[in-house]
Amino acid sequence: MGEIKKQGLQNVAIANIATVVGFASVLVVQPYLLKPEEIGLIRTLYSLSILISSLVPMGMGNAVYKFFPQFRDKENKHHGFFSFMSLYVVIGFIVAALFVFIFREKIIDAYSVKSPLISEFFDYVFPFSFFLAFISVFSIYSASLFKSSFPAFLTEITTKLFPVVVITAYYLKWIDINTFVLLYMLCFGLIALILLAYIFSIDKPLAPISRSKFTNSKVKEILIYSGSFSFAALASLGLKNLDIALIGIYVPLAMAGVYATVAIIPAVIEMPLHALEKIAAAKISDAFTHDRIGEVKNIYYRSSKYLFLVGGLLFLGVNLNIHKLLWLLPKEKGFWQGETVVYIVSLGTLFNVATSVNNPILYNSKHYRYGLAMLVFLTVVSYINYSIFIPLWGMEGAAFATALSSCSYNFLKFFFIWKKMDLQPFNISSLKTLLLIIACSFLWFVNIDLGSATLDIMAMSLLVTTLYLIGAYYLKIVPELFEMKHFSDIKKRLGL
Repeated sequence: MGEIKKQGLQNVAIANIATVVGFASVLVVQPYLLKPEEIGLIRTLYSLSILISSLVPMGMGNAVYKFFPQFRDKENKHHGFFSFMSLYVVIGFIVAALFVFIFREKIIDAYSVKSPLISEFFDYVFPFSFFLAFISVFSIYSASLFKSSFPAFLTEITTKLFPVVVITAYYLKWIDINTFVLLYMLCFGLIALILLAYIFSIDKPLAPISRSKFTNSKVKEILIYSGSFSFAALASLGLKNLDIALIGIYVPLAMAGVYATVAIIPAVIEMPLHALEKIAAAKISDAFTHDRIGEVKNIYYRSSKYLFLVGGLLFLGVNLNIHKLLWLLPKEKGFWQGETVVYIVSLGTLFNVATSVNNPILYNSKHYRYGLAMLVFLTVVSYINYSIFIPLWGMEGAAFATALSSCSYNFLKFFFIWKKMDLQPFNISSLKTLLLIIACSFLWFVNIDLGSATLDIMAMSLLVTTLYLIGAYYLKIVPELFEMKHFSDIKKRLGL
């Protein structure tokens, strides 16, 4: 248990570092070293590859978590489970690659008018998706061996650092664009190989597939289980990557690059939610297992109250400062044109934060299949939305479709949990938080000019934080946060 706790703390630290590195890459390195159309190229190729790679394992990632414990036997090399898993993914890749190849010309034609560079480099998505698929399953296999820190470092940090080296080499004109795209893709191939070498160093799992353990009935059970999650995995990543994958069809690749850069900024609003979900998921699952619905209700309510309050402050910080922040980026590259995108996308992220841990609640309950169905349905609807709104409004249309899909999906989950489980997280404190956010939004009309955009951002952040906390105090949204005794309790629990 001590080792698991240690790795858990390491993973939290890695996730925090990865967030900083990721934002530095997207908001500093790429805007200054690449042209917007070059950003659009690599981000579109990555998003297309992610979509394909999510289909390649055909749900094997979920199956590894569920079934590997039944085969765990280091002396017998886990009865060839690693070989079975790898063979399954290779077959999945062949099927997915054939499917994409059949429609290759139509996909290339779709990008040829607005984003001819995508058409030129489209074939890179085949090896790219192969590498991403194996990075995913190798990481999950390592986690099943209770070795998750090093894979987390590779997948969370190295995947962001290696490309920076390639981008720098391209900026310095050491390589041309063909070599740049090739090396960018091979960065992920190298990470997959390092993960494979790491697995062999800690486990040495290569062995023939045991016919006595992999009986027909067991293989059928694995296939049915993994298959049921395959489309859900595709849908989940689809909701996150469809906008960037599709926008290059309807707008010039330079605009796609601007969108890909600015649309990630509102992700900071969701960071507290993602951190809490990792902790809450296990508690919610255990509560459902032992029929402690009251505990689930308490987690749902309290998490929504705190997350909405914190998310509201982050929402204000992003939107009140975005104008000055984008003007810090190279003006001649046009990133300032994405300001409205941030406003729209951040509304969807705020609603996601307000509905808090509805994901762990739904997917750890007996109704999880309804959640999978919602996910697939919303992905189809999202594709339709993007096809309608991007041609109409360009980048803003992509942002609107993204926010609409996010809000729709979270509303469906919220409504389903409310009706089926009689759980909902909102009360009078939620209304107070909403009113506080609206009131502080009027700071948008306050013009702070200290002669430096950086100083202006710092001053506005300090002003909105001060007024927001004062408002939260007098509205008594979370009075326990302002009680010194409570802070003492927190410090004791953290060992401080």
